[in-house]
Amino acid sequence: MDTTDKSDVAEATEDTIEVDVKSGDTFSELAKEVKALREAAESADTRARETSEYQEKTDAMTSEIEKLRKQLSRETKSARQGEFEVTDRDVNVPSYSGKQLDKLFSLKAQAGSDVERMQQGNDMLYIANTILGGNAMKHSEIASYVSEEYPELAKAMDTGDSTQDVTTSTGWIPTGFSASMVEAVRLQLNVANLHGRFNMPTNPYKLPIEGADISAYVVSEATTDIADHTEYVTAQTSDTANVVFNAKKIGVRTVVSTEMTEDSIVPVLPYVRDKIALALAEAQENILINGDIRTSGATNISGVTYASGGQLQAWDGYRRMAQISGTTTNLAGTFSLANLRKLRTSMGKYGVSTRNLAFVVGINAYHTLLDISEVVTVDKIGSRATILDGQMGSIDGIPILISEFVAEDLDVVGENDGDGSTTQILCVRTDAMRFGDRRGITLKSREQIETDQNVVVALQRLDFQAVQSTSDPIVAAGVGVALKS
Repeated sequence: MDTTDKSDVAEATEDTIEVDVKSGDTFSELAKEVKALREAAESADTRARETSEYQEKTDAMTSEIEKLRKQLSRETKSARQGEFEVTDRDVNVPSYSGKQLDKLFSLKAQAGSDVERMQQGNDMLYIANTILGGNAMKHSEIASYVSEEYPELAKAMDTGDSTQDVTTSTGWIPTGFSASMVEAVRLQLNVANLHGRFNMPTNPYKLPIEGADISAYVVSEATTDIADHTEYVTAQTSDTANVVFNAKKIGVRTVVSTEMTEDSIVPVLPYVRDKIALALAEAQENILINGDIRTSGATNISGVTYASGGQLQAWDGYRRMAQISGTTTNLAGTFSLANLRKLRTSMGKYGVSTRNLAFVVGINAYHTLLDISEVVTVDKIGSRATILDGQMGSIDGIPILISEFVAEDLDVVGENDGDGSTTQILCVRTDAMRFGDRRGITLKSREQIETDQNVVVALQRLDFQAVQSTSDPIVAAGVGVALKS
């Protein structure tokens, strides 16, 4: 029989109930704490995401600010003409020193090559620097253009030393035209390209040339003592002579408005370059044909007294040379094969070799020549023949070149008298004359504040001389040729 007191059982039951009640309260509190912790964790995750997003936005803004700072630095720095930031994209861009670029720009480049492209970039930068007073790379349009089209030059202007070391930061600056500019001038030349050229190491420069040939003699068998000078081979001294080249300076002056440099400088640069090349080429061609060092209109072939700086007084050209040697022939108003051969005959030994001769005519005279059946036009010469720049045909195997500078207002003796109505044809011994180049094309500029313009002047020093005696018939002029209507 269970002897447990009922009161004890009741007390124990009450205790159990109390514990159960207390345990329920504890679980409720724990659930609240867990919920609170969960909400805190979720809040922390949210804050973490927000922090990450904020950090990304902050990084992006920092990067954009840095880009703007670099751009502002490039546009405002004046310590050097060009400022380019070295970025990752520069790694694949070749590095050049100033000496390397100078050598590269002195080479004759093949058409369409990278060398030609870089030379043209150098020329345009040189023109831009000159026009803008050495501040071309501060011009945002030019800086952007150079970076895209000529990254090698852009990199060199920022990191390429002006002497040799590519790792220094003194920066390369274009200081002159490249060989492509010289070639651009020569491409504009037709007649002047007939003659050789050399660089004059000094001014004036004496070019040694051959004189009279020496002769051979019959030598008899020696029968006496060797000391007897009558048995010696006849002695002669090889004759030599000098031709003096004295460089003349020719120049081109053009004006560029400030509005043009501000609004459209990049398209203007190749235009200015081409205009300079054309003007210098035309000057050489005009003087080559019509030059006469006599300034008085009473005596020179132009019949006009030259103003100071007139280009035609630089050197004697073809027409004057023919006048000096007495090889001006009146062709009695017409061209014919016989008349053309008369010109060659008047040149003596200099008119024999067809490979060293050329006929030079004006536009009107060329159309007259086409009436001569013996004239062979370029389309019939054949693909294997060498075609000269400006050549429009040949006759007796001699090339015919057209020049706009062959006058068509001459009198019957081949001079400009103001009311002439004839033209002429010139026959030239091409290897008997040469150009001497003393200084390449240089560029200078100054601001003209009165008109808000930049004045640009291109200069070149050179001379042209016959390497034979001036009395030798190396040019023949056929005058009195009627104009074709």
